[in-house]
Amino acid sequence: MIDRHQSRSDEQRHAEGHALGALSAKLGVTLERRATLRLGDAEVIVDGFCEATEAEPAIIAEVYAHHGALKGGQLHKIMSDAAKLAAVAKSRYPSNVARLLIVLVDDQAAEGVRHGWRAAALKVLGIEVIVVPLPRDVATNVRAAQERQRMTN
Repeated sequence: MIDRHQSRSDEQRHAEGHALGALSAKLGVTLERRATLRLGDAEVIVDGFCEATEAEPAIIAEVYAHHGALKGGQLHKIMSDAAKLAAVAKSRYPSNVARLLIVLVDDQAAEGVRHGWRAAALKVLGIEVIVVPLPRDVATNVRAAQERQRMTN
């Protein structure tokens, strides 16, 4: 049997799928998971994507499955995802017809980007922060994975 590295994120990826499914139902759209979009000469993968229709803008989403307060690198990851969303939207939809979403699975995690400069930056970039709670068993698995992944110096 192969040992899993303690930082492996299978539980978070599974949780992201649940969050995207719940978000799709909430918004009444089908979000394509792990969609590949063009950014100039490069390709980027976004967690969720739904093309624009005549009635609705495109939706581009990044999901972060974490429970509890976000710290250092986790906040940087969210802001990196925000930069990716903004760049892809500006490149693909220069007339601003995209709805950009940072999707979190826990209110406490969302607090880290709902105040201060991060909240202001997300607002300027036109990015919404949405919390989509996970089913209890999936949330429990995410918390257990976070404990396993806890790295200390």
